[in-house]
Amino acid sequence: MVQMCADVFGREIEVIRSSQGAALGSAICAAVAAGAYGDVATAARAMGGVEEKRYRPRSEWTAAYDYIYQDYLAMHDLLGRSARDEQAGVMKRLHQRRLRARGGRTGQA
Repeated sequence: MVQMCADVFGREIEVIRSSQGAALGSAICAAVAAGAYGDVATAARAMGGVEEKRYRPRSEWTAAYDYIYQDYLAMHDLLGRSARDEQAGVMKRLHQRRLRARGGRTGQA
């Protein structure tokens, strides 16, 4: 999963050592607020740490995801981003028709 994120974002990813990332982040912020450290970066270096393994993007995968993303953007624009012209807003119009057919009910509890 982490490797896939590195490939999608095209960025190197480091994973923290702690399995309690949210709690560690809170503790780091509290330590800075209490004056134990001058800033978050210093506190993070002292209190945290990262795994040795770094996930580096694989250029061929990043290129593939970028290529697919262009198709996603085109579909998004066509199906729902805007209702300004006749081609745009198809999904929004379908949703409105569905609501009207249900008498305004969304079908959710």
